[in-house]
Amino acid sequence: MSEKKEVKSKIDQVKELAALEHSGIQFITGGNVEGSTNQNEFAIATNEGLFFYHYKNEKLIPLIHTLWKDVNEIKVDYLAMRTNLTLDGQNYRLTNEGKNIFNLATEKSDAKVEKVDRKWHQKILGFRSGTNWKKITAVIAYMLLFGFIGSFFIGEEEAEVVTADDNQTEVASQEAKDEKAEKAAEIKRIEKVIAEEREKEAAKEEEAAEAETVEKQATLPNYEIVEENLNDAGIYYVILSTDSRDEEEIEMLIRHSVALSSEKDIEVNAIHVSIKQLGVEVQNIANGKIALTNKGLAQTGLTEVPEVEFEFMLENIVEASESLESESSYTADNVVEAFQNEGLSLIDPRDNTDIQCGEGNMPCSQLITTEDVSIFLWPTEEEAASIGTEYHDYTAGFFTLRFNEPLSSEEEYKRVIDELVSN
Repeated sequence: MSEKKEVKSKIDQVKELAALEHSGIQFITGGNVEGSTNQNEFAIATNEGLFFYHYKNEKLIPLIHTLWKDVNEIKVDYLAMRTNLTLDGQNYRLTNEGKNIFNLATEKSDAKVEKVDRKWHQKILGFRSGTNWKKITAVIAYMLLFGFIGSFFIGEEEAEVVTADDNQTEVASQEAKDEKAEKAAEIKRIEKVIAEEREKEAAKEEEAAEAETVEKQATLPNYEIVEENLNDAGIYYVILSTDSRDEEEIEMLIRHSVALSSEKDIEVNAIHVSIKQLGVEVQNIANGKIALTNKGLAQTGLTEVPEVEFEFMLENIVEASESLESESSYTADNVVEAFQNEGLSLIDPRDNTDIQCGEGNMPCSQLITTEDVSIFLWPTEEEAASIGTEYHDYTAGFFTLRFNEPLSSEEEYKRVIDELVSN
């Protein structure tokens, strides 16, 4: 006879996966990060900190974590059905183990502690928000519920007091049955009212959470995926470009790569992110790497899961001038004319300044493209030099040249533009 395969519960699976990621685990409970709309989120409290994961497809996907040693302020709010634990402004909702995790947090940190002082009735459903109509509805519902529960005991005592007369006993028995049926129907009605109130409250909480999520997402800067690759070792390489120059927004973009990796078909162990300035593909303005598993720690050299290493390189940002007018006494049209006078090939010249230059694009003053070479005019010689030869092929004063295909006459183009700008 074949043995039946033991089906593990969800929490048992989470515990096994958590043991692979963490040591010193103290408590594991369901819950969610405030603002998150994920199902099946779990909190893992260890001696090091509080880690939240999204359990999906039998995997733990890291969401956010707080280390006890970094916590400065702790706020706890005990409700009837859950505990709200706030660490440095980040709110976590814990289904169980709220007091134990709070005690662990205070024990492992030197943070300032604040407990929300609620009277006992403010923890009960209907009284937590302080809304009057909810209080009135709850009072009526609870009074009816307790009244009818008590009447059952009274009804039982009355049912015992019967006369010896068989007819009276039969009548009393039928009346008791009818009364019980009415009470049962009334209790169902009350339960329905309470259920509807709970649904309304849950719907409002969900709307508030969705609004908060939208607000948080609104701070994520615009970006484009330039290139991405996921190799067999589970290392996800991604290059993003953005027009943001704000360090906090760019770090948020680095962290957003975790969400991008979660859409992949195979498990991602580590992420390497490169951020480029939109329209300027010469060099990175930020780099980051993230370890998502223990294997990812070895691949990145990091020490914590999910630790993020972030490097912001302000010096690599090419800032547009307040005015994109160039200080040069020559224009790109003058360069085109000089090339044509020397008999150099310029097939289909066209001015793409309005398309490629200006706010949100490259900070160039003028751009003329041909099938052979593209001619860029920059506001200053410094900005022309900052582009470098990594993206463009030649720099002369305020101008840079990019050859679309290798040309045998490239040196002639360089000679002509050098002679023009030296005059």
